[in-house]
Amino acid sequence: MRFLKSVALAGAAVVMASGTAVAAPPELPTPPKPKFTKTVQPSLFGMHVHDLSNPVPEVNQKFGAIRIWDNGVRWDQVNTAQDVYDWTLMDQVVTNAEATGAKEIMYVLGSTPQWLATDFSVDNYLDAPGANSKPASLAEWDKWVRAVVQRYRGRIDSYQVWNEVNFSSFWNGSEAQMVELTRRAAKIVHAEDPGAEVVTGSAIVRQSKKVGKQAAAISTKSFFYNYMRGLKNKKVKFDAVGMHLYPWYKAGPGDGTPFDRETGASNAQEVLDHFKFKQPMYDTEMAYGNRRDNGWPRKVLPAKLGAAYLAQTYIYGMVNNVPQVYWYGWDDHVLGVDVTSPKTGRILAPGIAYNTVMNWMSYAKIGGCATTKGVNTCLIRQKGQRQYLVFRNSKAYKTYTVSKKWKVNQVCDLTDKCKSLKSNRRLRVGISPLLVTP
Repeated sequence: MRFLKSVALAGAAVVMASGTAVAAPPELPTPPKPKFTKTVQPSLFGMHVHDLSNPVPEVNQKFGAIRIWDNGVRWDQVNTAQDVYDWTLMDQVVTNAEATGAKEIMYVLGSTPQWLATDFSVDNYLDAPGANSKPASLAEWDKWVRAVVQRYRGRIDSYQVWNEVNFSSFWNGSEAQMVELTRRAAKIVHAEDPGAEVVTGSAIVRQSKKVGKQAAAISTKSFFYNYMRGLKNKKVKFDAVGMHLYPWYKAGPGDGTPFDRETGASNAQEVLDHFKFKQPMYDTEMAYGNRRDNGWPRKVLPAKLGAAYLAQTYIYGMVNNVPQVYWYGWDDHVLGVDVTSPKTGRILAPGIAYNTVMNWMSYAKIGGCATTKGVNTCLIRQKGQRQYLVFRNSKAYKTYTVSKKWKVNQVCDLTDKCKSLKSNRRLRVGISPLLVTP
């Protein structure tokens, strides 16, 4: 993890009745002296929600942020012919997204309508011929972007240019062509709605155990690298970099852990640092596992493990310059973590964890993190109190001692159930984050 710094553990011993000295559990690492200069915004807790496409959604749930994607309102689904726009469903989705209390509503501007498509040779996941090709007319792209922004000025908070630009199923054009679409969209959005953000087309990172220029994201042959280079050379004024940080090692997107995911985030950040971009990275699509018939192995996570992974993902976002993370999804069941029941819609353990960490962390001041031998501690200040988020990288539980200097006496789990800290100040820590509070 790039944000965690090693902390020396203090040795301790407890003398048993027999007189034999037995080493006490190691102390949890204490984060370095905090500055508390950044605040966790509720928009960190992004989500994809398909039910928002229904006239009366069955979702009785608050979300920190919503990304409008896979809701039936792509460019090709709204702009069905030249100068023909059907806003009926889009109006409904935006209204429903607002009703969830989302502090951030993001909309993805692509994909190409069939009447503007230039290449039908590459299949796509959208079941929309030519949707992944470059549009035949940039003027029509300009008209589309302007029409959307004018209609939803002050209601949609950010516009992402395209989905998964380095995956041919969503974009089969060149880096230079995507740079131009981004440049034109950014100019229009900032002119029509100065309060809205422009997010670059999202890119998938295939993590590599190699580092530096050998890593997948860093390679000068990668689409992402050349897309960023093009944006730099053209001096495109965007507000955030869109990434899809699915952990991807050997078995496809979603194969890996939150700790693995951080390798991809680190690789992507290295590219941004190389080009001296100061804009934050938004993880606009994120989950683990796979149920799709896409050639990759199936991987379904147990509910408790899925809850732990979801919670860790938002914690990592808090401290790693990824201030918005959009989980895929609240009511989607094609990946490996069910947040809600596919049969009843009942909120499952990962959904409960989502509500818990959003409650723990929203509006908290960030104090920094530390790690030692696979155990991680992050300090936050919530309502004037210093609190600590604690978890391990592995599934194995291990017992630690909580420092008296922390001045805490309560431990809460991902169901938001709390209990008093043991008198011996020992705490059993596993992969599921805990909140240790006064």
